[in-house]
Amino acid sequence: MRWTPFLLAAVLLASLSACGTTTTRTHPDIAEQLKSIKRVVVAPPEIEVTLITFTGENERIEEVESQIRTELLTIARKELEEGGYQVVDFDFEAAKQEDDTLAYSITEFVSGYDNAKEELQHGKAISLDEANSIRASLGEAATRVAAAADADAVLLIRFGGFQKSGGQVAKDVGTSILVGVLTLGAVIPIQPASGAFTEVALVDGYTGDVLWTDIRGGALGSELTDSLMDQLPDDIDGIDDVGVVEPVLVSGAVTPDAGIGLAQPASGDK
Repeated sequence: MRWTPFLLAAVLLASLSACGTTTTRTHPDIAEQLKSIKRVVVAPPEIEVTLITFTGENERIEEVESQIRTELLTIARKELEEGGYQVVDFDFEAAKQEDDTLAYSITEFVSGYDNAKEELQHGKAISLDEANSIRASLGEAATRVAAAADADAVLLIRFGGFQKSGGQVAKDVGTSILVGVLTLGAVIPIQPASGAFTEVALVDGYTGDVLWTDIRGGALGSELTDSLMDQLPDDIDGIDDVGVVEPVLVSGAVTPDAGIGLAQPASGDK
């Protein structure tokens, strides 16, 4: 899996500069639709962390990916349960062994989300009114995944990150010194030694509608997803509290770490 969409999104996030806008998307009928949502299943998280090397022979850091995957599943359960949802324990791998069509449905579910990004204006800072009026659906793929797990909704989590090797960091420092001399500026590395991006979406298992989604860039670590999921709307019986979680406003860059250099060359990526 090559994170081309993720790289493009990161570049877009880094270039944003707006006031009173948000990257959060909330379905206009979320309060009504949450009435039928109690049980949520967490789809297998998509995680890719790449070691950026001086030679360009980039490679996946599987140990870090495995650790982050475990942490994200723990975070998702905690945030969902604290929000009043019941987390469905469902073994996707075992289920795919028994039902070949489920693997295809999961692939369609993920690709459907990617296809919906244009409609969602995903990663773009827009006005609150517009952000709360956008509708997008993943269709039958979402309903099939939810039905397989006997869930009312599906939570999608993605995490992409990078870490530079010592040689690459040294190369960047050397370049930044040259830039500093040429521009009479401060001598600092152009880009940090590591960074990450995460996106989360809550999808209605009955309609396929994207009820809530957001994207965020920052430091490499599961804390990035944890902070993003703090904004996930609660499932309260009275649903009056749905509006309590306000979209995160963008003022200047999307995050303090926007411009984290995620658009690294993909050569040698596995």
